[in-house]
Amino acid sequence: MDAVHETGAKFALEIYHPGCQGVPALCEDGMLVSPSGQESKLLHAPTRALSAEEVEGVVEDFVSAGVRSWEAGFDAVELHCAHGYLLCQFLSPYTNHRDDEFGGTPERNAEVVRRIIRGIRERTAPDFPILVRLTADEYLREVGIDDGITLPLAIEYCRMFESWGADAIDVSAGNYETMNWAWEPVGFDEGWKSANGKAIARELGIPVIACSVVRHPETAMDLVEGGVSMVGSARQFFADPDWGNKVRDGHADRIRPCISCMRCIESLMAAHEDPYTPMVCSVNPEAGRECELAAIGRDGEGRRAVVVGAGPAGLEAARVLALRGFETTLVEREGRLGGQLVLAERPPKKWRLGWLVDYYRNVLGDLGVGLRLGCEAAPELMDELSPSAVVWAAGSVPVLPASIPGLDLPCVLTAPDAIMADPALRDQRVCVVGSGMTGIECAEMLAEQGNEVGLYEMVDQIGPGIFFQNMIDIMGRLDKTSTKLFPGHRLVSVEDGRARFQKVDGSEVVAEFDRLVLSLGIKGVPVPEWLEGRGCELRVAGDALGIGRIQEAVRTGYDAARSIA
Repeated sequence: MDAVHETGAKFALEIYHPGCQGVPALCEDGMLVSPSGQESKLLHAPTRALSAEEVEGVVEDFVSAGVRSWEAGFDAVELHCAHGYLLCQFLSPYTNHRDDEFGGTPERNAEVVRRIIRGIRERTAPDFPILVRLTADEYLREVGIDDGITLPLAIEYCRMFESWGADAIDVSAGNYETMNWAWEPVGFDEGWKSANGKAIARELGIPVIACSVVRHPETAMDLVEGGVSMVGSARQFFADPDWGNKVRDGHADRIRPCISCMRCIESLMAAHEDPYTPMVCSVNPEAGRECELAAIGRDGEGRRAVVVGAGPAGLEAARVLALRGFETTLVEREGRLGGQLVLAERPPKKWRLGWLVDYYRNVLGDLGVGLRLGCEAAPELMDELSPSAVVWAAGSVPVLPASIPGLDLPCVLTAPDAIMADPALRDQRVCVVGSGMTGIECAEMLAEQGNEVGLYEMVDQIGPGIFFQNMIDIMGRLDKTSTKLFPGHRLVSVEDGRARFQKVDGSEVVAEFDRLVLSLGIKGVPVPEWLEGRGCELRVAGDALGIGRIQEAVRTGYDAARSIA
């Protein structure tokens, strides 16, 4: 508390009850609760309805928590009435089917919130701010449910909250049935829900806070110019806690961007299984372990370092080494920065990855990192640069199983080749083999380019291992194309224009194609023997260390650069 106040910032405490979105193991009887006994369609956990007496107990618990927050020195308290948690469950006609004093009309649905606001106000100070976070639209119609909170009802609730003494409204969207409208993956554009916050601000005389996938200051200013008093942002500040300072100081092009990859939400969801799971961020390697890491000191001055590979691991390693004071050179065999990021940003909706490359380009320029693009790491180059430390982050190459005959035919491409093809593949019959994220995105891209696409997967489901919110997002787009899906099909052999697959039941089918695209995984590029014997301090990062996602690449690049003595 004191640490926050010493910076001049205000500190508000958000209080909530998960209702049917909770963790059964944390409940005394193992049962979750909701206004009418409706269970979560995400968790499918046993749920019972609250009695009127229990509702009154919930009200008292919220009021007591609000009073404690005031006594503890918080500057405000916020009631979480959004995202399908318990108070939202009371407000939503989708989850509140009661016919007592706590349900049946908008006023009775909101009675719980009225009692909490009044109770906190009576037992704290007249000027202690009480904020209400509200779902402006549950977007249930997007998943085939004609019910729930929509913007007109949300505005009606906000007028009630204001009349009952709420000091500000914090506007969000979605619930657990529509998670992608609450915590948005890449398919949602920056600023997509700004209209909700603006509409509510026009109807109220109290401040309105609004979020809308804010990544750039222009989006924030659009909200403010539309009548919103304050702008909310979570994931972008998780990616770069200095976002506000950089905007204020005119350095918006040095903001480390949130790429909406959902890795943080995925780690948060893992806490349902293990409450001690730390949150992580793909682009911020310090996130979730701030207390473990000392500040980066300038202990590398007078020494030289070379980083091989300009993918996310190498870019991050170069940044950290330069911050430590090393005279740092980044070597990349391609003529551009980014490595796999260049490939990954090409499919639909993935342009945010280009923001990350731009961030590193700008920051490495500020730090004076030398770039050797279009240059192979070779003994002669190391002789010239004479580093005392090397980070090997040379990335990976596609896997081409030798057990499958025909993969060397001209009609066979790897997914990277298909994605980067110039000119692009068009108006062809294409079989994409492998439905990991790269394979699905490749299939989507090829379908949008006018190809007739079949997506084949060895196991019995498409997209194995992909986080479910990302899967919902990309499959929602893929379903709008003509792409055909073939789970449970293992590639056996390839001939010119024909691919043979074995199904789960052992039978075989043949698919005819113009192009076969392989997305069967990748393998790291190993450290060459000549480098291992040079006597310099050597670290390995990214796919060269172990195949992973952007988060693992950035973190291993960071850790490798920090571990050099």
